[in-house]
Amino acid sequence: NIFIWWLSIVTFFFCLYYLINKKDWLAFILVVPILAMLLPYILIPRVMFLYHYFPVLPFMMLTICYFFNLLNKVTKNNHLMYLYIISFILFFIFYYPVISGMVVNSSYIEGLSLLDSLIFFCQLDN
Repeated sequence: NIFIWWLSIVTFFFCLYYLINKKDWLAFILVVPILAMLLPYILIPRVMFLYHYFPVLPFMMLTICYFFNLLNKVTKNNHLMYLYIISFILFFIFYYPVISGMVVNSSYIEGLSLLDSLIFFCQLDN
């Protein structure tokens, strides 16, 4: 889900900042496993696929939770978190037919392409 991947990259750097500047133990628990799982792949010259990054995904999702927890402590407002959750769920619902392999019209698939680099490998019948 694009909402998980992109926000988790931002929140990872947020946790890294908290680890370096605030010496936060929880940020340490999140950052170290992420780096331990991602750093070995940096030196690999071949193309990397999404399944190489799946082991780090739970920790990346925890960085999002950590970010929203700190944001809630500062603002005392959960609206941004709820907006994120609703966006995440809607994105999943719209993309589920394609990622699950359901038969859908080609126009539906073309309508889901947010970026030119987002390619769905599928057989188009219509």
